[in-house]
Amino acid sequence: MKIKILLLLGGIYLSSPIMAQGLQIQDKPLPCIEKTFSVVVHIPKDTLGDIYIREDQVQDAIDTMNVYFAPICARFELCEFNVIENFQYSIPANTNEWEQMKVKYQQNNRINVFIVLSIPWVPFDCGYTDLGGLEFPQRDALMLKLICLTDLPKSLSHEMGHYFGLLDTYGTENTPPELVDGSNCETAGDLICDTPADPFVPGDTLSPKYLHADIPCRFVFEGEDPAGQYYTPDVGNMMTLYPDTCRCGFTQQQFHKMVDIYRTSMGSW
Repeated sequence: MKIKILLLLGGIYLSSPIMAQGLQIQDKPLPCIEKTFSVVVHIPKDTLGDIYIREDQVQDAIDTMNVYFAPICARFELCEFNVIENFQYSIPANTNEWEQMKVKYQQNNRINVFIVLSIPWVPFDCGYTDLGGLEFPQRDALMLKLICLTDLPKSLSHEMGHYFGLLDTYGTENTPPELVDGSNCETAGDLICDTPADPFVPGDTLSPKYLHADIPCRFVFEGEDPAGQYYTPDVGNMMTLYPDTCRCGFTQQQFHKMVDIYRTSMGSW
């Protein structure tokens, strides 16, 4: 099903996963890449020499991801479940160890996903993904925390969005804040114009600052943008850091961005 998210969520708006499904519409056809990506999942053993996740749990996350990437005819299939004997990599200490992991275990022409117990240097997100890594599959990969894969089923889809070149909806520390009226949307925030400005700051407690304490997915932040307008971000977007249960898909422009990245990368696949 072709989808577009048009959620208006603010102090007076209420959303839930059920309501969000009813707001998934699209006014133009999306491009179709007709591509099945082979995924290799790497699991370092823990300090006791145990494997801390089952293959069927990984498959569940991939099945979920296939639902959200279906509008552009992209599909993912688990082709290998690779166990790494070195327990050190179950909690990579820094980006140097991350680079070591990729050099040692990366497989060409595959999407490589590393499932680890923790990422000490990424405290506020579920993973660490090489942005736009789809263009460089021989060197780039995704890393995801175990608890996110098992407890937050859409987190792999979120990280894959990064791998396909998407930013978090609030942007990065290198992009200026987006204005609510969208006038700077091409150069600010997530650089996508059909995702509303998002005031989220990584590390901030979601509730009570951003979300209603008792009503899931209701946005209540009282802050204004520099022009004095109140934020109404789409907490249902797959690239937000709002609760996983609120996420319900990508926007049309996000899909187009991911297709563009794939087309640029076709020589690598």
